Amino acid sequence: MEFLLDGIVPDVTADQLLAVTLTETQSPLSYSNTVVLDEDNEVKGVMLGYSLKDFSISGEMKMFVEQNRVDHVRGLYTQKIPNSYYIHALSVDDSVQGRGGGKALIEIAKDIALDQGFDNLSLHVWQDNLQALSLYKAVGFEEISLIPIERHKLLPHDGGMLLLKFPL
Repeated sequence: MEFLLDGIVPDVTADQLLAVTLTETQSPLSYSNTVVLDEDNEVKGVMLGYSLKDFSISGEMKMFVEQNRVDHVRGLYTQKIPNSYYIHALSVDDSVQGRGGGKALIEIAKDIALDQGFDNLSLHVWQDNLQALSLYKAVGFEEISLIPIERHKLLPHDGGMLLLKFPL
């Protein structure tokens, strides 16, 4: 998100813009689509998920984000898994990595997806994020396609992103 939002509003950071978006209940990036994993009343992980049909290049994005930035990541928005619950972000604290925190959030995503009538879970992962990729493959995600995305100072990854699918 920083790649798309950085610098579009003078003196406002990408994080500040995203914080506003999180408060809007109509946005797919809303707090209402967030699941928090806690342990002893401490946040240990977060998962943001929603219907993949809501993952799109919005009118606001077209209006405010430089076209070359949108084009740089367009493949993320055009290669989709039909009838899919999309895991936009999943992160766990170092203290729960390797202890089932990520798996627990994925299980919750499966339950939400089934309750809402989806056929699949889907997500994008950087090809060089070997730790996350290992988790997703271990729980049964399948690699569908590679989306080439060139390295950029705000996208410090090599090899592009993989589109992954988990059939429910």
